[in-house]
Amino acid sequence: MADAHPAPAAPVEVGPPEPSTSTVPSDQRKLACLGNLPPELKALIVEKVDEADRVEVEADWEDADGDEDDDDEEEDHPDGVFISSGFLGNPGSNPPPKGIKDDLWKDVKEPELGPDGNPTPEALARMRDSYLTDLSEALRPSGIEALTLVNREFSELALPIMWRSLDFENRSNETVLACIRTILPRHARHVRSLEFGQADGRMLRAEPYGTGYDAEDPFLPIPRQRLAIVDAAERYGGVSGDGLSSEVRHRRTRSLLMAEVVRQCSNVVRIDCEALPKTRLDWVDQIEEQDFGDRNIVYNTDHAVEAIKTHLGAKLVDLTFLANDDNVTTEADVAALVAACPRLSRLELECYVPSGPQANRDALYRALLQLAELESFTLYGCDFVTDDFAALDLPWPLKVLALGECENLSFPAFHTLVHRFVKTLECLDIDNTPHTNVDDDNEKWAARALDLSRLDTLVIATQHEAAFFLEAFAACPIATLGFGFCPAVSYRDLEAFVEQHVDTLRRVEIAHDAALTEPQVESFEVWCHAKGIECVLMPPGSDDEESDDEGMTDWDEDEDEDDVDEEDDDHAWSDEEDEDDMD
Repeated sequence: MADAHPAPAAPVEVGPPEPSTSTVPSDQRKLACLGNLPPELKALIVEKVDEADRVEVEADWEDADGDEDDDDEEEDHPDGVFISSGFLGNPGSNPPPKGIKDDLWKDVKEPELGPDGNPTPEALARMRDSYLTDLSEALRPSGIEALTLVNREFSELALPIMWRSLDFENRSNETVLACIRTILPRHARHVRSLEFGQADGRMLRAEPYGTGYDAEDPFLPIPRQRLAIVDAAERYGGVSGDGLSSEVRHRRTRSLLMAEVVRQCSNVVRIDCEALPKTRLDWVDQIEEQDFGDRNIVYNTDHAVEAIKTHLGAKLVDLTFLANDDNVTTEADVAALVAACPRLSRLELECYVPSGPQANRDALYRALLQLAELESFTLYGCDFVTDDFAALDLPWPLKVLALGECENLSFPAFHTLVHRFVKTLECLDIDNTPHTNVDDDNEKWAARALDLSRLDTLVIATQHEAAFFLEAFAACPIATLGFGFCPAVSYRDLEAFVEQHVDTLRRVEIAHDAALTEPQVESFEVWCHAKGIECVLMPPGSDDEESDDEGMTDWDEDEDEDDVDEEDDDHAWSDEEDEDDMD
């Protein structure tokens, strides 16, 4: 007889929840990972990682600048490793990692030695592990560098960012040569920006910065280890060292190597460079006119600059050029470089060389007049900025004008110059310009108002009376003020300027060397914040001060060393003895 009660049904097994609502069968569905993302999303990830790298590098630099223990650090990264980053794509843009000090290895003990007198394998392993631990942050790749390892698609997107800028400043010739041989053959097409100097010819990575050709005995043969670098540079440049002194061969090596870098990096549109000194800088005062024809004393070819004019001049849109006085270089050399770059939209010149014959200055004026697209013009120590220069019919659609130490520009000519750009000028940066040599002009023109209806950024450091600061810019819609060393402008004058522009002013930057006491700066900061104006205190080592230092050569530093008040550098502002003068 059958059971009246049927057996219970077996329990139904419930599988795991579907991880996706996709209609694609699971066995055909690709694993979700970076490599399988759509191209548009990959490009967006690369862009955002690049932005994150920039923020991180800037933050690390701020931490490094604020570390008093690192003030005397000359170079915090190994020259033997050519590192690039997503921020600038060059070794110089990698700040010292947090916690890394110049005395980092002072407590490292000598390794154990084996019977043969060499460190034992166990001791070397312990040292390796210790170094890798202590330098883990320094060796950690940037986000962009990490993305190049994901797959080919990410690598193709990230490499142009990783290598878009190369900075050879403070790098040895040995490192430049290694870059030419190992990096540029693969990545030269990605490079868009180059930076390099030529006034210091440090040869080997093991040498500290500042041991270039000026530190060498010019009458000694070139050491064998350096001779290999010199020979390689001469082969790249297609020149011979026969009949030349070892000093000249040594000094021109960097120029020959950088010329090869320029030739290989054919897509560069921005260059920040320095001219090759045509003679030893410590011979400048002894050079006589009869020495100019002696090629063992004066070497007249700047191979790097010639390569720029030949291979990149027609492409450049951004040029920064420093020409130090070597008693041979003149304004004609600067004119030739500018004339070869007609498409410049930004030009920065630090020109400390004499003009030579009047034809040299005329050539420089003609070269500047051809720059029909120039939007930013920055000058330091340029003697050619005279009243005659202000009288030129300059065709530039200039938005940014920076004039530093233009001692030959009078007040009337200054007014003429800036009003040539009344329809476009948005930023004016003046440092001890115009000159103070003509009292009549100063008294008559200092308080005369400037009619610059688009000027919203003013950066000023001046010896002129407060009337120039208060009256000349009264009608300008200033939104950002950079306040530098203005000894004749009192704290009350600064407050009066803010009140005058309170409707437009949004940001005030107080430079480290401003003639204000620390209590005044603190009070001004609070007062600005109460008015809804951002107030920023610029620390020592900010960009403006760095640019001033870059124009200083080794012999300038020696002469100016006694003039630097180290106590002022340790404190944020001027000494307390100035407090009564500024009240």
